[in-house]
Amino acid sequence: KVAPCNYFKKVFQVPVTASELRTVKVKIRIDGTWGTYRPRVSLSGQGMTLSQATKNTTTGSFEELTVSGTPTTTGIALLTIEAHSASTDAAFYIDTITIE
Repeated sequence: KVAPCNYFKKVFQVPVTASELRTVKVKIRIDGTWGTYRPRVSLSGQGMTLSQATKNTTTGSFEELTVSGTPTTTGIALLTIEAHSASTDAAFYIDTITIE
């Protein structure tokens, strides 16, 4: 839980193998009066095309966001989770991150 969520950005390293699809699923929830900037998840690096998913506007329930890509080289890709809200009563939750 992140509250109040003025600005949150976390980058995770995801090992990848060249030419093998990597899929990452992240369960996110927002509460309160969130505002216009919704939490976003992105996957990039190692020659992958940037993949992004944005949380819908529903508050109070988890949504699973999925990003994926096929790297051109073996190494470490970057999973970035960002959230921002100017509302002082807003809260942001990350439940589960699944790497496939």
